[in-house]
Amino acid sequence: MMEVYFGPKRMIWIGDAKLIKKLNDPSPKSNFPYRAIGSWIDELKMTGMGMGLNNHMSSWRFNRAMLAKSVIVPSLFRQLVHVMEKTFEELEGYWIKLSKGNNKVIKIDLADWVYKYTNDIIVPTVTKKPAGLMLTHYNNIINNNTKITFEQNQAIEMLGRIRIWQKSIVFFYFFPKFLRHYIPPFTFLNTKYLYNINWLNEYFINITKIRRKEIENTPKGETLSSDILTSLICSNTHLGTQFDNINDEYGRPMTNEEIMRVTIEAITGGTNPLGSGICFTLYHIAKNPQAQSKVHDEIDRVLASDKEDTVAGFKWKAKQEFFIHNYYIQNSKTHWRDPELFIPERYLDDNEKPEENSHLPFGGGIRICPGRHLALTNAKI
Repeated sequence: MMEVYFGPKRMIWIGDAKLIKKLNDPSPKSNFPYRAIGSWIDELKMTGMGMGLNNHMSSWRFNRAMLAKSVIVPSLFRQLVHVMEKTFEELEGYWIKLSKGNNKVIKIDLADWVYKYTNDIIVPTVTKKPAGLMLTHYNNIINNNTKITFEQNQAIEMLGRIRIWQKSIVFFYFFPKFLRHYIPPFTFLNTKYLYNINWLNEYFINITKIRRKEIENTPKGETLSSDILTSLICSNTHLGTQFDNINDEYGRPMTNEEIMRVTIEAITGGTNPLGSGICFTLYHIAKNPQAQSKVHDEIDRVLASDKEDTVAGFKWKAKQEFFIHNYYIQNSKTHWRDPELFIPERYLDDNEKPEENSHLPFGGGIRICPGRHLALTNAKI
């Protein structure tokens, strides 16, 4: 444990897991409900807003409960899986194109691509709007000046400003108000970060208003999109989920301002931890051949191999279709003595066991008939 002073502010740093039990106490009566305190939160316009730096406990509980309710909607999970599969195929396609267009070994900036990959998943999951970061990055690499849509351009700017917003939190937290307000270049950064916050607030307020209007104009009976923004707007209304007790503090719909801040934090929390986790995991797998081999084995075991294989002495590409000629096999003199004769005793003779795979009444392999035991029982009875 140590103490650090930033101006007049005293901070205690703890580096022992045994000492932080009270800090992470989940009880509502915890003596440590706040992550940070100070007037700088007011300057960032985050007082009573969102979850991360919201020190108004009733507002924090409400926002947290509404987001938690929104992210467990089954249709959202189905939509997320669909978006993830589609986005990964898009990423894979870009890498394949880059490798085909270059005779040399290409270098992939994994961290950069993964950041764009996770954002291309999270942004439509939260807002319904496409991000298009991977497409833009690919076009930049191949010097393709294809224009992107206005929505994609706005999403790219928004994500860049969210990264600036994260830096501004560190800046406001560690640098005293006096430095930020009166001493260059801190004054410049202070102005820059405040302008950035205003831009983000206006952007998310605007898309919330637009989405709310779209929902109001949706024909009765038509299914709404499965994204977090739509779910937050519809929560505690006749269009969405409601809490059990509609009269309690969680029983009202969210305002545009509340949705704005929760949406920003949902995008931030959904991209950075996920992207970092993917990069660290892939890095350590790549540096550890034993772990890499286990991953390959598990993929082959669960999904089956997509590599070339040898059948009958010939190499075949993955997904090659084969037709097993059962009639020919079961009437071949190579496998059977007098195949044209009815000799049921042949199956009882230990010296005349059928060759493996020469008799397949129920098929074979992983696609063998799952009801074969029931069928045999019925036949015997």
